[in-house]
Amino acid sequence: MFWHLIQHAKKTGSPPEWAIVLNSDHHKALFQELLGEDRVIVLNQTGGEPLHGEENWVYPGLLFRDMEAEKRTYKWAPAKAQFERAMEMYRQIRRFATAFQPTHALVSQVEGFD
Repeated sequence: MFWHLIQHAKKTGSPPEWAIVLNSDHHKALFQELLGEDRVIVLNQTGGEPLHGEENWVYPGLLFRDMEAEKRTYKWAPAKAQFERAMEMYRQIRRFATAFQPTHALVSQVEGFD
């Protein structure tokens, strides 16, 4: 759906500059061709450590409720591991958004904390 929306907007000269956050690399090449490599991020599902200055970032929603909604394979993980994974995904998205500075965000699914 987003590919068609972005393609239509580009053809009609609509003003938004587009970028996309993907939770898998399944459509990565397609969106990189449409938007450019610097406008596409695929979330690292394995997580990682916060960068300097990110240690005190606060999730702007109800993280535990979002984690509880998770329907994928990480549901079995201990609560601390689920929390750390969710925060790392949030940090990745926030880094990308900070670099790109979007005025709007479209969310394709609401199934879990990603």
